[in-house]
Amino acid sequence: MPSPDDRFRYDGYAVDPMTGVVRCGYSTGTHTFTEQFSFGSGGAWDAPEVSAAVRLLFLLAGVSYYKTSAAPVIDLGDHGTTNRERDFLADYYRAGLGEFAYRNGLDLDGIAVTGPETGHADVVDYASTRSPGITPTHPSSSCTRRPGVSRRSKTRRRLPACRSGAWSGRWTHRCSAQRRSDS
Repeated sequence: MPSPDDRFRYDGYAVDPMTGVVRCGYSTGTHTFTEQFSFGSGGAWDAPEVSAAVRLLFLLAGVSYYKTSAAPVIDLGDHGTTNRERDFLADYYRAGLGEFAYRNGLDLDGIAVTGPETGHADVVDYASTRSPGITPTHPSSSCTRRPGVSRRSKTRRRLPACRSGAWSGRWTHRCSAQRRSDS
């Protein structure tokens, strides 16, 4: 059972526009975790809609690592969100981890999502930036176990390419976990 003082923390994310890599960092009191998404070089990384998508990726990708501690507090660190976004994240964790909670005898109803208030969210008009005729689909995935790594590696196919070719090809998704040192 998690301690009432346990926290799952959102540490930050970084984008390397030259390589098309997004790294998202999370931690508990004893471990740090890094999600790495490789989209390939190119793309409009400075576009507001891409920045908004990367922020959402960061906020949603943490759910996988949350299961390592099932802490009662999800601490967004310095990452400002609105009340509605924090409420959404709490619901996302509770609903998305229902089977996990049931199988492990956990009650996730008391999850608290904390972090600084931004007062407003930047709204990006995605529909006006899409190429005509593009219909998003769910990527297929395959998971493999790598020796010596406590998490899994995933490789997924990308969504269909847009007409500009900015998102064609493959993207990869890697998970890694490390025990924190007491230095």
